[in-house]
Parts: sequence; C-alpha cells; structure tokens
Amino acid sequence: CAAALNGLLSPLERRDVLHRIAMGDVSLLYIAPEQLRSRSFFNAVSQREIGAWVFDEAHCLSKWGHDFRTDYLYAERFIRERMGSPVAPVMYVTATAKSEVIAEIRAFHESMTGERNLPLFEAPLDRPGLKFEVVKAAPGFERMKKISEILSERLGAYGRGGAIVFRSSRAKARETSEFLLKEGWKAAHYHAGLPPEEKKEVQDRFIAGDLQVIAATNAFGMGVDKEDVRVVIHGDMPGSVENYIQEAGRAGRDRREADCILLFDDNDAD
Repeated sequence: CAAALNGLLSPLERRDVLHRIAMGDVSLLYIAPEQLRSRSFFNAVSQREIGAWVFDEAHCLSKWGHDFRTDYLYAERFIRERMGSPVAPVMYVTATAKSEVIAEIRAFHESMTGERNLPLFEAPLDRPGLKFEVVKAAPGFERMKKISEILSERLGAYGRGGAIVFRSSRAKARETSEFLLKEGWKAAHYHAGLPPEEKKEVQDRFIAGDLQVIAATNAFGMGVDKEDVRVVIHGDMPGSVENYIQEAGRAGRDRREADCILLFDDNDAD
C-alpha cells in the first residue's frame, strides 16, 4: 500500500500512482516537495482523508539548514490553504538540526497549524560503528590515487559492501569516477545535473551491488538507503559540520563497522 511520486517516474508510472491514490489503494505516500505544486497531485490527494504529514530531511525547511529548499516552504501554503482544517498531525524528522534550525521548524509549524507547542524528541548523534579519520593528501591526481588506495585497503578488507566518494563539484565527481574505472573499480558518478533516468539507474545499480563506488556531489544521499556502505570518503572539505555528519552518516546503516575518511591539504581551508 506504499507508493512514491517524484520526477524520476515516467508519465505512465506517474499516471498509475495518481490513479491508485485517488482510488484509495495507497495508504503510505512518499513525495518530493515539488509535487505539491502539481494540479494532478492535488486532484488525486484531495479525494482522500490525510491521517498525518511527515517531513523527512526537515532541516530543508530552514534557511540555516545545509540544504535549504524553497519548495519545502510551499508545503505550508498547500497544507493550510488547500487541504482545509483542522490540519492532520505533523511530524518533522532530521538527522542534523542546530538550535536555529529547530527554531525555524517550530515557527513553520506554528504558521501552518496555529500550534505553539511542538514537542522535541532527540536521539544521540553517536554512531559507535563509524570510525572517523583525517588523512593528508595533495589535491589533483595524487588525491585520486589516495582515494583508490584507501578503497583497496578498506573496502577490500570488508570484502563486501559499497563506497561513496563525495567531491565538491560535478567535474571532480566525473573525473574521480573515470579515474576509478581505469583503476579497475566498478564506479559511476552522480550529481544533480544528470538526466532523471540516469540518476535512477546509478542509484539502482549501487543499491543492488552492481556498482562498488559512487563518486558524487552532495546531491547524492537523500533517499538513497543502502545498508552496507562500508566506506565514505570526502575528497574535499565539506561545506559545514552539518554537511559532514549528514553525508558521513550514509555509512554503516546496518549498524556494522564502517570507515569515514576526510582527505585534506594544508590549503584546503583557505
């Protein structure tokens, strides 16, 4: 009884999901926030009674969040004005939320529902299975060689699972995947500029284990739940501590040991 509605669906797949929503065959629906602007989505969901709204990656609601997205803010108008009152219960879930982010989520909730008291439930950030390291590596070709060496040493030691290499630009992600392919790795690159069908193919192959390594920008990760990521390498300095926690946290979701390695050079922080 679950379905997803996002930009990766073909027109026929989208039509099928909308039909199932309207007919009551879908009780758990995952959507990208951009879908709230779609008239066809509104027509389908307006025929249903909503039991709850859940905002995953809720830090995206805040301008202080590391991945602020304006389409999340449109959700307030959609839920409050188009779905009528009273508003169904709302839950906000995120792995990283500073005090400023929590405050903005609460303000968003009050504006949408009129409720001032939003209970906060916090889980510890500690992930005992994750081993964090900082390794010095010169930029350019030397850094890509170091990435390959780390993969051989660490991923080879685990004997199974996959690895994610985060790079700071689309060009670096592509260059890294091309280098790793020449080194004999089953690798691919991923960034926000890829066609939807190519993104889906890369994600599916990685989750299935057909790809060992993904070289990606920070566009990769949200919604990609591969439990046996054994190594996460940051080939460049992340934009913030919140970014790093979120991205490194893709490792070891099966609660087994995994390595999170940050590569740096003395000039990286300039």
